[in-house]
Amino acid sequence: MHCYQFEKCEIELKQSLGVAVEALAAKDYMWELNYPFPYQDRRVRDAYSDLVGTLRSASKGADACAHRGETRAVAGCVEDEQRSNADPAAAQNADYQTVSEYRKAVRDLVDTHSFEYMVWPERKEGFARFIDNGIRARLGLPLNLAGDLADDSSLFTRVSFYAGGAILIEFLEGVRPETVKDLTRLFDKLIEMGSSRA
Repeated sequence: MHCYQFEKCEIELKQSLGVAVEALAAKDYMWELNYPFPYQDRRVRDAYSDLVGTLRSASKGADACAHRGETRAVAGCVEDEQRSNADPAAAQNADYQTVSEYRKAVRDLVDTHSFEYMVWPERKEGFARFIDNGIRARLGLPLNLAGDLADDSSLFTRVSFYAGGAILIEFLEGVRPETVKDLTRLFDKLIEMGSSRA
């Protein structure tokens, strides 16, 4: 998956990111692993955790339940399904707006380079995880949930962006499926979400 991403769009996308351009100009080739993101800032961690929780709530039907390893009989999954069956288009638009608001809350807490950095592993590793978990689900294997901010004791690291990116991409597949089919468009949407243009 990573080779495909590299061949399709990675170099041009990096050239559009201030954080990548600055790091590479300084010959910091490890920026993807070592960027000083404010992981220790409790406000940032809580805002990102809230975003992921909102994504779980907004995900539809069996896909949302599968991500959590639950069955459709779980009350929350039934409620989500009933809500989305009432007026699917309206529910999707409302969910998209809600997710965008939570994403804006994260964006407002970090500087531009930190937000760009966050989007990079959400897109790169999150997309790979999204594909991996789709295959795992199809084969009946346990999903890869490493980095998931499932509870207050979960560590907030760059791996959290892999898990967050995967569920964000899963959500976008449901509400903006055309976005997920084009890696450049997906990247642009992840950068845009939470801005005034979203």
